[in-house]
Amino acid sequence: MVDDQIKEIFFPEESVLIIKKILEKYNLLKINNELKKNFLGAATPEKRNEILNEIPSIKIARILRGYQFGTTNLEDFPKILKEGLKIPQKDAEGITEELKEKILIFSKPTFEAENKPPERKGRPDVYRESIE
Repeated sequence: MVDDQIKEIFFPEESVLIIKKILEKYNLLKINNELKKNFLGAATPEKRNEILNEIPSIKIARILRGYQFGTTNLEDFPKILKEGLKIPQKDAEGITEELKEKILIFSKPTFEAENKPPERKGRPDVYRESIE
């Protein structure tokens, strides 16, 4: 079942480093770096696109985006990671847990963010009369 709500995810500034550390932990960083080098040396746009679709960090980013837009459920992460990255189920579950703990903890349904009152920026205009 796919979630209908778009989530507002506040990706930490360190998201790239977090994903890099996860890839390193699960021995996927070397593959990631090799594919990036191949991408830069690709002769055709088709070849570049093919390589881009195989880069582990890009696959993880797309899974996170799918979660954000409600096309991917959190429960499906291990299966998608296992098939997409061609890794054991245990590793896929471990990556999922790390993504939850370090990145997805910052997500919430959009409607929560929309119900917050707007933040006032700066000081109030002292020259404007209040409407009462």
